[in-house]
Amino acid sequence: MFDQLVENLLAFFGAIPAFFLEEGSPNVFMIRVMFALMFLVAIVFVIAIWVPRWKAKVTSAFTRKR
Repeated sequence: MFDQLVENLLAFFGAIPAFFLEEGSPNVFMIRVMFALMFLVAIVFVIAIWVPRWKAKVTSAFTRKR
């Protein structure tokens, strides 16, 4: 499953190196991986920012109210 996620991300970011490199350049794969990694880091960052907001809602849902 993780392998499929990585393959889909690399396919999605496959067009980005065309803006920066010539076709057939040896660094195309590295640029694709770099943009996919930046995308994953951005997703983790957004989740980390939202933790305080949803953490209070989740903890109050599982506690007893008197």
